[in-house]
Amino acid sequence: MDMQSRRRFLGSMMIGATASPMLLAQQGAVPPSGRRGNRNRVPRPRPSGIVWISGQGANDGVPAEQKLKVTDPFEKHCTYTMDALKRSIERLGGTMDDFLYMQVFFCLPLDDSIPTPTGSAAFAAYQNGYETLGKIYPTYWQDTKYGAPPRSCFALSWIPGTSLLEMVGAAYIDPNAAPPAPPA
Repeated sequence: MDMQSRRRFLGSMMIGATASPMLLAQQGAVPPSGRRGNRNRVPRPRPSGIVWISGQGANDGVPAEQKLKVTDPFEKHCTYTMDALKRSIERLGGTMDDFLYMQVFFCLPLDDSIPTPTGSAAFAAYQNGYETLGKIYPTYWQDTKYGAPPRSCFALSWIPGTSLLEMVGAAYIDPNAAPPAPPA
């Protein structure tokens, strides 16, 4: 993806919010299975080339015996989440370079075996998580043309499930490009 594509995307967001009923109509679509959520998700049509990747956590697409627990190191949660994000965009026929922006939600582990920090200790724990993410996040864009896309980070007190991170992002995948090959 080139810089012009990113600029066109941002410009279309301003216009698209009022002039694109197709984009707005897609937001409420429910997959054919009738269920919401990550299971059996069917990608929505992307006439504009914009795809939204949502709810990618550390345990998405991971076999049951390899799933992380909230007590596993934060670094592992970061790496597993980034790997899930990469698998998700590649499944749609894109690459990490296609991402326009990311939102990252992270929390501290909530487990009876670990005391929950408060006050300045909680601040230090959240800051440590942010710095850890800051070291791992750009490594997934080392071989790309433009580097890591901008991101915003939100520290939360809890994320559903057993992942300490969840990522949401938008990417531009050329709608005229050949569709991705089915997995072998």
